[in-house]
Amino acid sequence: MAGPSRRAAQRARTLRGKLQRHAHLYYVCDAPEIEDAEYDRLFRELQDLEAAHPELATADSPTRRVGAPVEGGFPPAKHVQAMLSLANIMPPEEPKAFEEPHPELEAFFQRLDKQAGREGLLGLEFVAEPKFDGLAISLLYEDGVLMRAATRGDGVTGEDVTANVRTIHSVPLRLLGKAPPRLLEVRGEVYISRDGFRRLNEQAALTDAPGARKPFANPRNAAAGSLRQKDPKVTAERPLDIYCYAVGAMEDGPSVASQDAMLGLLRGWGFRVCDLAQVVTGGEGCFAYYLARCRERAELPYEIDGVVYKINDLALQRSLGQDARAPHWAVAHKFPAQKALAVLEDVGFQVGRTGVVTPVAHLSAVEVGGVMVRRATLHNIKFIDDKGLRIGDKVEVRRAGDVIPKIVRVESKAPSRRARRIRLPDACPVCGSKTQRDEDMLYCTGGLTCAAQVRSSLVHFVSRDAMDIEDMGKENIAWLVERGALRRVDDFYRLTEGQVRELLERKARMQRRKELARKLRLASRMVRDLRDGRSVAWPELVPALEITHFRDGGNMAWLAGSFDSPAEFLAAEPSAFDSLGITEKKEKDAAVKSAMQFVRDYPTVKILPQAIFVPWLKKVIPGVGDKAA
Repeated sequence: MAGPSRRAAQRARTLRGKLQRHAHLYYVCDAPEIEDAEYDRLFRELQDLEAAHPELATADSPTRRVGAPVEGGFPPAKHVQAMLSLANIMPPEEPKAFEEPHPELEAFFQRLDKQAGREGLLGLEFVAEPKFDGLAISLLYEDGVLMRAATRGDGVTGEDVTANVRTIHSVPLRLLGKAPPRLLEVRGEVYISRDGFRRLNEQAALTDAPGARKPFANPRNAAAGSLRQKDPKVTAERPLDIYCYAVGAMEDGPSVASQDAMLGLLRGWGFRVCDLAQVVTGGEGCFAYYLARCRERAELPYEIDGVVYKINDLALQRSLGQDARAPHWAVAHKFPAQKALAVLEDVGFQVGRTGVVTPVAHLSAVEVGGVMVRRATLHNIKFIDDKGLRIGDKVEVRRAGDVIPKIVRVESKAPSRRARRIRLPDACPVCGSKTQRDEDMLYCTGGLTCAAQVRSSLVHFVSRDAMDIEDMGKENIAWLVERGALRRVDDFYRLTEGQVRELLERKARMQRRKELARKLRLASRMVRDLRDGRSVAWPELVPALEITHFRDGGNMAWLAGSFDSPAEFLAAEPSAFDSLGITEKKEKDAAVKSAMQFVRDYPTVKILPQAIFVPWLKKVIPGVGDKAA
């Protein structure tokens, strides 16, 4: 088989450069210069070139953003420079007190003053930036090409999630500019925006297939769960983004004197850097920045749970040093917990692994910090007694650490005629065994005859903090418990090959149903858009048209790039296909004939869905024929 020509190799390099530039303009700068259809055409052309000549594919090719699924767990990845945590300044409990300078913040500046040996910090510059609520990540580049991405882990060694991070379009696969550092380790935060989180949970709510994903609790969990998917194709479907804020290690790179200048370098190399990061002066400048971000946090398109202050002078950073956990020259200043008022509509009880029966508040739906809250923890029975809490009361709900909702106080009592006492259950709500109160706690006395305790103990046994058994989550365990295959932790080691095979077959069936449901939703949406006259991108339609001679990558790419819309294609004449890249005349004539036959059969855009979805439905749903489709 002949290798690629010099012209093909040059074209592949040109396409990679164009796609890299336009992806940076679109995902990082939010300033696209070309239409999506044109980007898709260039992308498909590069795909076809690399498919015809695999040796042209490079590690930084845009076509490599989605890799192969991970087999087993994520391999360990040691950071070049340790990823330290930050010391925290926690907000005061009283809501109004946060607007006054915090003693811990003043103590931080006093420590800096002493360690730096300065007469005062009034003129000292800091870079202040939002503290993003996501997942910390380290990106390693060698000679400008992304080689590895790793989670923080224990700070020294994280998990290698390179294949998944490649799917994030705002992560450059190759650095922009010339003469990149020989080695560069960049730190950033992977997150999901509020809008992306809302859409992600809306999609989950629309899926009722068995085994379908449940809605995420908050954007941080959504980002972490998405980044640790074993199949990068799943990660690619999640709306992940990144902000980069620091350099961990750099070799043979430019010399910079300040943190602010370093952020400028990151921007120049193609990284997304938060536009809210700014240089401030002294403690007053830091606190003013804190108040400004705290007041606008609800309006930001992403979740933040505080701000970070870093000394701007890199030489001073190095002289101040660090301890085993955190640098001495930076600190995170956390925001107060977000709160809202809701009505306590009911109280349920759930049983944990140790048999503790915990009260759970069911609330009127209320938004707390961008997350819709319907349930909250009630701590324990003493909390209910001390607050005199009754069903119907209006309560204040806070997100503790901006994650777990909890009730903190009673705002107003319900009228006596509508209020109801909270009654503790005499029997376990799961197994019916007698409950027993021990001071402030309520226990189920059923032990391992209680299905809830059995499931919880089994789930804990396989968790990452215990035996770390792969592919044995809550749903699989619940199914095995119902089948009588699991009762105690040692039963995991008695599972038969037949039981495991049945479990895997069940999982495969659920995944097929989920994938079919997803395809049907996409098909339904496309049909609805076409029917209602909304614009559907022409390149998205081409692969579904099922036109003879236009089913291979090269011809589909030509078709996608040669017409701007379905209407333009349906109005095409035979001469429009003169540039179709088929050298064999007989084959080209047959392709033109197939295309013109399609054009005659579907003269208007309105009936185009029939051309797309009749053959598609027949393929994906067994037993469906022309009439049913």
